[in-house]
Amino acid sequence: METDKISMEVDSSCVPMEVTGKLFHYNKGAAFFRFVKDGKEDICLFRPNKIYVDKQKLGASNFKSIDAISKVMEVGDTVSGLVVPHSDSKSYKIDNLSCEITPTWYAQAIWKGEKPDDVLNSIQGAPIDDTKLKTEQQEIIIDNVPGKIVHNRMTAGLKGGANQTFIAFTNPEGKSDLAMFRNPRYFYVDGERSKPDIIKLWPVNQELEVKFTGIFTPSLKEYVHSGGGGGDGMSVETKYKPNWRARLVWIGDKPADETVERDNADRTYMARSRRDKSEFLETIKDCEYMCARLEKIISKSQGVLMLKSRGILFNIENLSIDGMTFSAEDDLHHHLEIGENLFAYVKSVNSRIIDDYEISFEAAQIWKGKRSFSISEDVKVEKKKTPIPLPSEASHNNICGNVIEIEGPGLGYIQIESEDGVING
Repeated sequence: METDKISMEVDSSCVPMEVTGKLFHYNKGAAFFRFVKDGKEDICLFRPNKIYVDKQKLGASNFKSIDAISKVMEVGDTVSGLVVPHSDSKSYKIDNLSCEITPTWYAQAIWKGEKPDDVLNSIQGAPIDDTKLKTEQQEIIIDNVPGKIVHNRMTAGLKGGANQTFIAFTNPEGKSDLAMFRNPRYFYVDGERSKPDIIKLWPVNQELEVKFTGIFTPSLKEYVHSGGGGGDGMSVETKYKPNWRARLVWIGDKPADETVERDNADRTYMARSRRDKSEFLETIKDCEYMCARLEKIISKSQGVLMLKSRGILFNIENLSIDGMTFSAEDDLHHHLEIGENLFAYVKSVNSRIIDDYEISFEAAQIWKGKRSFSISEDVKVEKKKTPIPLPSEASHNNICGNVIEIEGPGLGYIQIESEDGVING
């Protein structure tokens, strides 16, 4: 069904009419609902990413795939809209309904649940209250807020997972709320940045009284944690829906601004160091660089990216998020969301079908986040003279040695101990 790009001819002189109907089909580019006018059933076309849900406009990540859209709307949902006649009488073939439909109306505004404010003014281009708009756009920040860590994953984050720690607190409206915290490098104890070896001593299930600085971020998704604790020994599922992002957390004395600025300089240096070392990724032998969309997570350790018609299989052990890596014990469902864009170096493989996807590439390295380099072209060329082979291409296996130096998160040196004099040293 070709509906990703829609050319619509609408009567702009017509006053939009408000109607309510039932959603009966949607895909990434178009959706349709039926409503009754003058005793006759009509069909209206709208773009899924234009929908409001209970007065809220949703972000683009909610419409990057069918799976993501299915969390926003379902067939049979009641929707309302401001519609105008649709004069482009193009027919749309809907495969799962085995029929063609011809929408005669187009929704200039569409919503589910409560009707958004000023919806008519926004589609007509009328001015909206500037004071209200500025208030909505202004960043809401809270500081020195007492709370309690109720889900502690900072230790997991140190091992390489971009895991979420949640802080329960009372928000400015006096209601119970949650803040999400992801980076243990912004955790302080008595005014000084906490050391990783201290954080590792805290059990995952230990609740901690803390204070934090947070930013109101209602667009954060809901996280689900599964763990033991049921009386019958079964796994217990706990859901966390944070509305705030904690950017600084501390126990005891609050760190001085000068201390945070000093540590920020250190964090920036480490980030640049990571980028320098990641230049080696560009020398992976016989690999091609791609940016592709996460299409499906087929297991806790494997997922599929899609770039046009090319399927790319990847493993969680080759994934990194913000420079942090993962092990086979981690779960992709806890770290990635369908529809996200990921970067990868991929290698061509013989085509095969996995979970109904034709796989023609496998990712040797895959990561989330932007990468920008300040390294000169001369340096890049020099580095590319020595391609780094993949693990599967190793000439020697089961080699033992001692770590003698670590330059950064992505590079270190090992002293090899071997009876083979060629590789010893």
